[in-house]
Amino acid sequence: SGLLRAIGFLKTNWQELAYDISTGNLSSRISDPAIRESMSNILTKPDQELADFITSVCSQDNNWEGIITKIWPNTKYLDVIVTGAMAQYIPMLEHYSGG
Repeated sequence: SGLLRAIGFLKTNWQELAYDISTGNLSSRISDPAIRESMSNILTKPDQELADFITSVCSQDNNWEGIITKIWPNTKYLDVIVTGAMAQYIPMLEHYSGG
């Protein structure tokens, strides 16, 4: 599932994300010009409050149960395809979404 890959990426890289947000500068690891240009429209200045929020939520618990609703509290549902071979991802989606 693409959503699970995104969560895995966030789990691995949240500290760098929080740092970038706190400084208002995008990491040099992001080298694709189109992505850098797009992000420059979003990351326009430091946002310590958001960086602290990400750090607080992402560092609380290593298993990340319910992380989706902790980061995005207004989430009502996840729209993902989990039929057939993708059904194996249902338990992980439930875990990260808090059920």
